[in-house]
Amino acid sequence: MTKATTKYKSCNQLNYSTLSVGSEKIIRDIMSVLNTDNNNICLALEEAVVNIINYAYPDDGSLRVEIANEGSNPMVTLCDSGKPFNPLEQNDTELSNDLETRKIGGLGIMLMKQMTTSLRYERSLGENRLTLIF
Repeated sequence: MTKATTKYKSCNQLNYSTLSVGSEKIIRDIMSVLNTDNNNICLALEEAVVNIINYAYPDDGSLRVEIANEGSNPMVTLCDSGKPFNPLEQNDTELSNDLETRKIGGLGIMLMKQMTTSLRYERSLGENRLTLIF
């Protein structure tokens, strides 16, 4: 458990030994533990999980999800041992450009930032840890 989870009494954990289960199942499982159908939470998690599936590993990999759901600020930490990637170091996408000149991508990270009250990243012991607090 990280320092961020210390205010939470318990933390549920989901483990996926392969990401071939797909983002839909992973998101459905997380939302079930959170016991919510909040679209903002679902969208932010979808962006994060799809990025891990598409970019963290060359082929396939594993994912551990830590979920603390107490009070009004549920917290989800996505842990993978894939390529290091800190989404908080990425520049926000420039939305004032024309669609034709705007580079592809980058909106997912911006959505995650907007739909969370806090978004944290750390690389520790060969693991990416992305924490979303809602």
